[in-house]
Amino acid sequence: MKNKLLKNTAALVVSNILVRLIGLLYKIWLAKTIAPEALGYYQLSLTVYIMFVMLSCSGLPNAVSRHYSAAQATSGEHSAAQVLFSGLRLGVLISAGAAALTALFAPLLSWLILKDIASYIVFLALVPAVFFGGAAAAPGGYFHAASRSGAVAVSELAEQIIKVLSVMLIFTCFTVAGAEMQAAAAAAGLSAGSVISLVLTRLFLGRVKRSRSRKTDRILIKTAAPLTANRFITSFLNMITASLIPIRLVNCGLTQEQAFTGYGIINGMAMPIIMLPCTIISALCVTLLPRLSAMNAKNSALQMRKRIAAVLAAAGLLCSAAGIMLALCSGFIGRQLYSSEPAGRYILMLSPCSLFVGINQLCGTCLTAMGHEYKTFRIHITVSAISLAASFVLSGLMGLDGYAIALLIQGGVGSVLFIAVVAKCLKNDCQKQKMIV
Repeated sequence: MKNKLLKNTAALVVSNILVRLIGLLYKIWLAKTIAPEALGYYQLSLTVYIMFVMLSCSGLPNAVSRHYSAAQATSGEHSAAQVLFSGLRLGVLISAGAAALTALFAPLLSWLILKDIASYIVFLALVPAVFFGGAAAAPGGYFHAASRSGAVAVSELAEQIIKVLSVMLIFTCFTVAGAEMQAAAAAAGLSAGSVISLVLTRLFLGRVKRSRSRKTDRILIKTAAPLTANRFITSFLNMITASLIPIRLVNCGLTQEQAFTGYGIINGMAMPIIMLPCTIISALCVTLLPRLSAMNAKNSALQMRKRIAAVLAAAGLLCSAAGIMLALCSGFIGRQLYSSEPAGRYILMLSPCSLFVGINQLCGTCLTAMGHEYKTFRIHITVSAISLAASFVLSGLMGLDGYAIALLIQGGVGSVLFIAVVAKCLKNDCQKQKMIV
């Protein structure tokens, strides 16, 4: 079991590092190719994309991973097959609905987010990404539970390569004028990558045994619902925050172009660098979830506590060291990668987020494995509400610096709440197990 965990984690780490590096180089190229305002449009449109694709990409894969692993550990292959088939079916249905909503609300969203109803083409370009990317998500939960994370690694790498090549081809072969069209071209690349991801995922999946169970459908929906609601509402609040930030920055004295440019610098330049250390944590989370779920199904609370404590300690040290390195090299990174002093300044300012994000990811995975999805939901909603309030107030008072401080507050508060709740749940589960024994 331990060797499989290390092997699958290693495969995902290598894949994620390659995906992030390619993505980083792509964002550097994109930042130098399109107008800063277009980069801001693209980053803002991604908040909408994430909100809709999360309907099928957030809770359902984790539910499939958790219940497939638990079914194998306690009930056998037939029950596991029912979990897989139900997960695939639900994934397609939810993704189709999410894509339809994206297309339907594209004009309204362009007016609310980009302040220009004529820019709805940016959101239309994301519709295929919502459907194909969402439909490819549920099988990922199965692959991780079945110790076939290599399939996910290859699919994600191919998706990233196709996305980058598609956008580069568009800008090489055509003259793309206007901030809206440039942002739409970047969004189209995301859709192209999602198509390839679904194709490869289905090829790796092979023939799926049709073993539908309404009871399994209900179990998956019950587990996925709080996780999906959590990510959807969080993404919705992030979208609201993103729509308010340019307005608040204008109120602070910036022009609209400067506001979109500044938003693009923080979210399109600084944050991708900050998130690089979390590549390893993300890989660890998806491979750790089915293992912890199996332990939970067997009532191994004491063993879970030891495993979670060791993983959190290692992740904390890794992310802290990475954050310090980013802070020390922030000026160099800003100048050499982006030719932007502000980018380096915000990398320095936001470097603690490497630790916050890593801890939050791991703690959320642990709570899901223990069956406490609703606790994760409440934490995320609380943190998102705090972030929205802090972003609204601080960006209006301090401009871009205030928005960056709000991001730090969001990460720090989330880490404190997650660690406290995980510790409490582990303590209660261990006490219950001792009473049973």
